[in-house]
Amino acid sequence: TTVVSTLRFVNDKPTWRYSPSYYQPGDRGPAGGFVFYVTDGGLHGLEAAPSDQGTEVAWGCIDDYVSGAAGVGVGDGRINTAAILLCESVDGAAALAATSYVLNGYDDWFLSSRGELGQLHSQYVARPIYGGFANMAEYYWSSTQSSIHDQAWVRLFDGPNQFVEFEFSKDERSSSLRVRSVRSF
Repeated sequence: TTVVSTLRFVNDKPTWRYSPSYYQPGDRGPAGGFVFYVTDGGLHGLEAAPSDQGTEVAWGCIDDYVSGAAGVGVGDGRINTAAILLCESVDGAAALAATSYVLNGYDDWFLSSRGELGQLHSQYVARPIYGGFANMAEYYWSSTQSSIHDQAWVRLFDGPNQFVEFEFSKDERSSSLRVRSVRSF
């Protein structure tokens, strides 16, 4: 098999692509993060930062209901994050920590939706050593706010066998939890 390298622009950034091999979960992504979700045969997908962007960060928007941040699916994280950044009490928020991250010149990171965080957790379960996640029980924020009770969704990363997610109430959105940035390519 002949491998051909091609320089392409992905999200306005130069990215080397090697064909016929495309990205697979567990690969290093175009920005240097870990690929955890792919579409179009590996041409597009999501990658997570190789380390946390904060270990004691509040979700933010404590006194605000964030209209537009209730997306739960893969592809909703960027939209949710943009909505969170518009609230008045964004200082110290998880969304701000996620979007402030820059890796290898890529600055288009965001806070994952509930579904995207679920995909990231699934890959962590499949490959417990990848991604630089803490070895102890830790909660990670998603960008998904519940449309019912002004709650925000979190996921527990606790070893390879845990699949636990919770809704944190409006008051609990000031809790100090972890943030892991993701980006699409």
